[in-house]
Amino acid sequence: MKKLIIGHRGSGKSTFLKRHQNYFPQVNHVDLDLFIQESEKKPISEIFSNQGESEFRKLEIKYFKELAQRDEIVISLGAGFLLNTIDHQILEKFEIIYLSRRTDKDGRVFLNRPRLNKNLSAIEEYSIRYSEREPLFRQYNQWVYHIPEGLNQSSLIEEIIFKKTQPLIIGYYTLSGEPEFQVQKYLNRFELRSDILSMDEMKTILSKGQDCEFIVSVRRKKDKYTDYQNLRTKKIRLDWPLELGDVPRDFQPDIISVHGNNFDESLNLIEKYTNKKYSLKFCPVVDNLKQLQQGFAWQQLDPENRNFLPRTPSKFDRSLWRWFRIIMLNKQNINFIQSKADFDDQPSLYQYFYNRFATETTYGAVVGYPVHHSRTPEFQGQLCHYKKTFIDVPVKSNDLREYLDFFKLLKIDTIAVTAPLKVEAQKLVSEQNTDEGINTLKFTNNQWLGVTTDHFGFRDLLESAGINLSTKPKIYVWGGAGVLSALQKIHSDLKCFSSRTGELKSDESTAEILSSPDVVIWAAPRSIDTQFPPELWFPHKIVDLNYVENSMGLDYAQKISGVEYYSGVKMFESQAIKQYEFWNNKDQS
Repeated sequence: MKKLIIGHRGSGKSTFLKRHQNYFPQVNHVDLDLFIQESEKKPISEIFSNQGESEFRKLEIKYFKELAQRDEIVISLGAGFLLNTIDHQILEKFEIIYLSRRTDKDGRVFLNRPRLNKNLSAIEEYSIRYSEREPLFRQYNQWVYHIPEGLNQSSLIEEIIFKKTQPLIIGYYTLSGEPEFQVQKYLNRFELRSDILSMDEMKTILSKGQDCEFIVSVRRKKDKYTDYQNLRTKKIRLDWPLELGDVPRDFQPDIISVHGNNFDESLNLIEKYTNKKYSLKFCPVVDNLKQLQQGFAWQQLDPENRNFLPRTPSKFDRSLWRWFRIIMLNKQNINFIQSKADFDDQPSLYQYFYNRFATETTYGAVVGYPVHHSRTPEFQGQLCHYKKTFIDVPVKSNDLREYLDFFKLLKIDTIAVTAPLKVEAQKLVSEQNTDEGINTLKFTNNQWLGVTTDHFGFRDLLESAGINLSTKPKIYVWGGAGVLSALQKIHSDLKCFSSRTGELKSDESTAEILSSPDVVIWAAPRSIDTQFPPELWFPHKIVDLNYVENSMGLDYAQKISGVEYYSGVKMFESQAIKQYEFWNNKDQS
């Protein structure tokens, strides 16, 4: 075994390496950064400061070449490692795995890592490096491991993926090329697309995968259709897209598909083939929940032969419908799994196996906008030992009621609610007109019930930060419209300020603004509208209710010398445990 682990700063390469070593304890695992520190007998930050980045890159290459001579080794490389300077003959001996997270392009701010360009803000620096490095990571990997947010301990699902012991039973893995096929052949079921692969590449893969099952998808008008017809066997199914026209007379597909940008036109097109002996694959761009419901209703009329795979409009950076495709894994025969090709609507390999081994027939969800950064699916999966599938669903406040109605039909019965939906969720489950939000819903006895668990998390976060409320510290909250009521359950004497205007949110004297607090509770999002607190504030501690790695609370901490910063991870975990207890009718005291 020889593997290289690559990925962006903060993607979790070092912690993954430790987990991977648990799965393969007989193999030597090396974090290159740590190896350099031990060999040079000085921290990397000192090397950067005294010798500069270029000298550090030379050391990386020197020690990598030394390690690469070993027969059995897994090496985690730093994000800035210059892969394009290494001889191909060395790299071809490794299986190169790109660890990719959906939050990679959001940016990350680090308080304990060397800055590479102090003339830029931390988030600007990250964004530039991301843009420079992403093409290299894409070019040099054999396959992409789409790692879930919040995975921080050894996982049976992850172990299955890396030990390569379980083939796909439902779904097809969309291949990007023959090198990816060689390392993922164990999955046994693949899609070959003519807009990704040439005919020669397809023939090479098919010749090496005679025991595998394939869908060969025609996608280009210039394709010579008879060449595909000659590929057809019992294990090789052909897919014809109607956007290229009606099925040619000399072509015999097994699957008829539509990939149109107009939902109604696409539905009318595929309806012409509903009474013929084909599997139907309906893959339109879906603009809204109403169209999603309409497509689901169409599929449910004949689940054995109909397959609905909604696509997100191109104007969105991330998928709106991946969550739905995860649910459909159990409801239809044709599904596709995310690969190096990186179609964001497709469930990842991790999500596939998570769903496959879940034993409960109902689902859990976290809702919010945005919500791709949420750790809830993985954390709740750990709590329930992956018996129940949890998904992240992007929902805006004015759509929450309609989504909850649809969730009943899909058997989504437990929901974690994030800002800014908490107040809206409260309104839907209570007749009281209040600004107090709730973060937890469950569907029972034909109705939605809700509670908030944020105050439990806030209490534990303050304790972990060493804040003793009995000493009456001066605490200011910056932002936090959706969680103020929960915070005040723990500590009523809070001064709350608008993160947009800087104004005190009560009728008290604004002279408070001129007085420096002991603690700032950062409860504001990253936004162009979010301001920083007054420069006259010099808190001893910043307690961030966010746990995302691009929180503006991190930016604020960088502005104040010597301040102690506490991430909201502890708050998230504590309130999530209370959510789990509520959903499972356990005591929440």
